[in-house]
Amino acid sequence: MIINYLTVAVRLLKRHKINTVTNAIGIGVAMASVILVGIYVSYERSFDTFHPDHDLIYQVSYEEVATPAMRHIGAVSPPTAPAMVAELSEVTEGLRLRIGESHRVQSEMDPKGWTVLG
Repeated sequence: MIINYLTVAVRLLKRHKINTVTNAIGIGVAMASVILVGIYVSYERSFDTFHPDHDLIYQVSYEEVATPAMRHIGAVSPPTAPAMVAELSEVTEGLRLRIGESHRVQSEMDPKGWTVLG
């Protein structure tokens, strides 16, 4: 019985070649899309999880609305971290990092910095 079903299926696939190719390409693109989205989501969820308290780490940014196109900027002014620690009870520690001209990351707690890009 199964051989009969396979024979009929092969005949239909041979008779409708364009539909078969179109469907196969569509299924291939859909599966590739699902795999790529899954890899991206997996990467985003695993980002910076090496730190034991990774769920408590946040990046502060601000929105610049003075320009015609609103922009999100991932940098804030120097007094932001101490002000947040002083005024918000949920914030226990704050750190402001910046990349200097020599590609060294510097913080307010360790002004010497350490090399990131060589």
